[in-house]
Amino acid sequence: MRKSQTTEYENPAILVFEKKLSDAQSLLPILEQAAKQNKPLILIAEDIDGEALSTIVVNRIRSGLKVCAVKAPMFGQNRVNSMQDIAIRTGATLLAR
Repeated sequence: MRKSQTTEYENPAILVFEKKLSDAQSLLPILEQAAKQNKPLILIAEDIDGEALSTIVVNRIRSGLKVCAVKAPMFGQNRVNSMQDIAIRTGATLLAR
């Protein structure tokens, strides 16, 4: 059986980060807010690793938080432009440098 690598949520909160997410401390308030609102969360960032990725996985498994982490497409200025386009098209919140 082939996995589809897709996630579907209804009315999720979408956050687009122009930088790499590796620090759990900066991510915890966002996850807590999503849990309080009982709202799915989609995180799109340059990269997601380390403590941040571990925190996402633990919260998904232990608390059932609906969260999806996505690595942003493209490189360099094309990535920045693409992330801005994604934010505009989806109504996401863009957190820039």
